[in-house]
Amino acid sequence: MPDYLTVMHVGDRSAATIDAGGVRPTFTGVLVRDGYGGYAHLTGALHAWCGAHLLGDLRQIHDSDPPGQVWADALATTLLDAHHAV
Repeated sequence: MPDYLTVMHVGDRSAATIDAGGVRPTFTGVLVRDGYGGYAHLTGALHAWCGAHLLGDLRQIHDSDPPGQVWADALATTLLDAHHAV
């Protein structure tokens, strides 16, 4: 079996549909995901936040109070700079 596989799941975000889509409850690798609760039952996996979703979250935080949430814009800029450097 290959060391690296990617499963792209489409459909609703329930645990049953995620499992039916090929994401197994016994998965123990890194699961890059969004914030939907349907993934919470995958307790053996290391859960990592999707970079695109993280940038969206940082944008929302910054836009809610630009002078008070400068850190969110700085972090987003740092992540994008790192992405482009790679």
